[in-house]
Amino acid sequence: MTYYEKAIALFRMIEEGKLLDALDKYYHENVMIIADDGKERKGIKEARNYDEKLLKEIEEVIGG
Repeated sequence: MTYYEKAIALFRMIEEGKLLDALDKYYHENVMIIADDGKERKGIKEARNYDEKLLKEIEEVIGG
């Protein structure tokens, strides 16, 4: 699978509401994510915790 194909598959999973599954499948356990405000999330556990919280907040707003 090419990098392009992996990117398409990753974005497709996100579009389907499978963000956490996409994290588990495509992100390295030592991933480093730097947000636009400069805050860092180090490691898959921290990235996953952030995204779980984000999804929970979205569900609260939209009533999901």
